[in-house]
Amino acid sequence: MSPEEQAQILDLAYDYVRYDKIAKGKLIAAELNDRERELLLARSALDVVTTAPAIPPPATRPDQGHGTTRLHLALGGDTGGDFLEFGWRAVHHDWLDPLPGYSDNFALEFGKLAGRHYHADAGGEFFKLDQFQLIRLDNYEPRDDFFGSISWNVTTGLEALSVRPDDHSLMYVLRGGGGVSYRLGRAVLSYALLSADLAGSHRFKSDLNLALGAEAGLRLNPGPQWRMQLGLRQLADVTRDDWDRTMLEFGQSWAVDHDLSLQLDVRRERLYDGWRSTVKAGVYVYF
Repeated sequence: MSPEEQAQILDLAYDYVRYDKIAKGKLIAAELNDRERELLLARSALDVVTTAPAIPPPATRPDQGHGTTRLHLALGGDTGGDFLEFGWRAVHHDWLDPLPGYSDNFALEFGKLAGRHYHADAGGEFFKLDQFQLIRLDNYEPRDDFFGSISWNVTTGLEALSVRPDDHSLMYVLRGGGGVSYRLGRAVLSYALLSADLAGSHRFKSDLNLALGAEAGLRLNPGPQWRMQLGLRQLADVTRDDWDRTMLEFGQSWAVDHDLSLQLDVRRERLYDGWRSTVKAGVYVYF
């Protein structure tokens, strides 16, 4: 090993020891402990001047990424019939938005609204609000040999959810979870979390429902324009409403331009009366 490589290793080891002290809540005192002193003595024995590593600039700066406000129009279908979906988001970025200029391990959204105009299978047309999320934040910080961060998510707002057959009710939901995430190569982020859903609706026996479970999934970036996500959630009802459920989700997007993308979403949900599917494809515009 060359002296330059030895110097880089010793510099990193010393920096990590200092970081580890801070992470564990210990004060950084002026006096060095034995480990720090050994590292500095070994480093001083090398006649190598430390230089800052060259960090290449990103291909796309953060200010050059897609606009944070989003509009979309999608065609789809579920157990209620075919629908035309209109959506708007105030800010900021999610897992299927164009990636250039953004980190690939988080989603942050405020003011996400979606409504659907249905053409029912049995005839007739109607419009309903499908979603009004106040906030959604997914922070999946991957673990590695140095860092052991906790990954977590939280979502709250109004969502149309199935409680009984032919009853797609709008209810207030607070959802959250915590766990771990790991990188599987440069283009794949995996995660596994314990999760909980708290929902409020007059359709529940006590107006509130609590479900506990787990979720896992993959976030993939196969190419500069192509993004994918796979997810599985399993929740067990703990409030005697018989609302155990399993959710499978698949989504992918293709960035036509930094402010325009095409998306396909498929969702399968298992309730006590069987599986239900929702499929939609749409155009998403950012500004």
